[in-house]
Amino acid sequence: MILVETKAARLTLNGRIYNMKQVETDSGTKYAEGTVVWSSTGEESFLVDNADSSHPKMLAEECHLQSSYPPAAHAAGSINGTATFGSTPTLPADAVLIVQLRDPSHDADDPAAVLAEERMPIGGRKAPILFALKFDPSKATAKVPFAVSASIMGHGKLLFVLVKAATIPDIANPAPVHLALSRATSKKGQTPASPVPEAPPHL
Repeated sequence: MILVETKAARLTLNGRIYNMKQVETDSGTKYAEGTVVWSSTGEESFLVDNADSSHPKMLAEECHLQSSYPPAAHAAGSINGTATFGSTPTLPADAVLIVQLRDPSHDADDPAAVLAEERMPIGGRKAPILFALKFDPSKATAKVPFAVSASIMGHGKLLFVLVKAATIPDIANPAPVHLALSRATSKKGQTPASPVPEAPPHL
């Protein structure tokens, strides 16, 4: 049995426990206790006793990693896509593209509706903008089509907005999305409404 911890490993072989420390090497990850060295090239590895450097003794081959600490983090989901916003508009230096994964079963102004958010500085950049919206799959378990909304903010105001959110029918295997944002307009004295309200990320 092999238990890998931060810069250390505990290996059990034939009833004996080896408490090994990680050593720097150019040939892969190695852990050592005295002359006994555990070398790994991935999940398979071998244990060698180098007490006699001219005749190393192989103690175990094809060892398999049983567990690790800290535990590996849950794999993150990702929605990839592009965002466009007209021909060649001049964006202010502080322009930010905001992309959100939303749960439509919540009210639009409910912070719980925002499952993930990505904010990208895009001042001076031209469309299309590539983005990757990371999310926690464990939070996207509702039996509803999820949605991706987007907006561009700059100078403290809404510049462009995605009028209709893009639907994600299969959150477990999301296809790339293309978001065509429109220039935000407002009547005199009115503030343009945005389908991407200011809400803290919920990751």
